[in-house]
Amino acid sequence: MADFLSLILAAAAFLGSHLGVSSTPLRPWLVARLGRQRYLGLYSLVSILCLVWMILAYGDAPFLPLWPESCPARCLAVIAMPASMILIVGALTPANPTLLIHRAGTFDASGLFAITRHPLMWGIGLACAVHILATGDLASLILFGAVGGLALAGTACQDARKRREDPALWTALAASTSNIPFAALLRGRAGLRGKGLRWPVIGGLAAYALLLAAHGTLFGVSPLP
Repeated sequence: MADFLSLILAAAAFLGSHLGVSSTPLRPWLVARLGRQRYLGLYSLVSILCLVWMILAYGDAPFLPLWPESCPARCLAVIAMPASMILIVGALTPANPTLLIHRAGTFDASGLFAITRHPLMWGIGLACAVHILATGDLASLILFGAVGGLALAGTACQDARKRREDPALWTALAASTSNIPFAALLRGRAGLRGKGLRWPVIGGLAAYALLLAAHGTLFGVSPLP
């Protein structure tokens, strides 16, 4: 395990910088003393540094297979990644109430957010899950497990923070959306309109096509079975 020590420490720092700060009473304490903008800048810098450390450590870690690579797992990744990219790209809008760029009064629960109020987190979680299955080695399990686990845990953390910091917005979100994908639709609390999905689908599929074409160049391995 010594060969994986740097990666394990980087993953622990990455998780700790999020779950140990933004989801605890330490966050409002730091905001009160540093100011919101300075806190966000420092928090973002630490998060980026931890992520870069983790990626570099992942590149240096040896390959230790946990299960054999399989064609079905690679096919699943190729099939699931378009949905992941649609969720991720579609979440990057000022209408997303869970992002810092959110503009008050722009939330629309009839588009992508009718599926889940956390499309970014679920998109990242889905991408990490299929990459773990497709790669099957310890280093990938640590890297993608840390990123994907944080993303999915972050949905509950963001809900708790919204409930605490903006009760009015949280009431509207809880009434018309769900954390678990499709739960609000199945319960009749949300309505899905094709118009609201147009640009997320176009942007997500375009991003997926670019990643698919560049995957071998960027990461040294083709994602195709």
